Amino acid sequence: RLQTAELALGVEVEVRRAVSALREALELAEAAAKVVEQGVEALRLADVRYQAGTATQLEVLEARVQLTT
Repeated sequence: RLQTAELALGVEVEVRRAVSALREALELAEAAAKVVEQGVEALRLADVRYQAGTATQLEVLEARVQLTT
């Protein structure tokens, strides 16, 4: 009986660790998605400014590089 309880407790601890790791991974994925969104928007704005003549091609290229790194 004691061995079964210890085993159950060990499984519970492992499940809690796995759930915690999953939550952390989801948070990191959400943060990464927001960074990509911001990069896409920065590139879009650089393109708009370039088309309007208020930004250089270099600024557009820099925004593109930022998006891919």
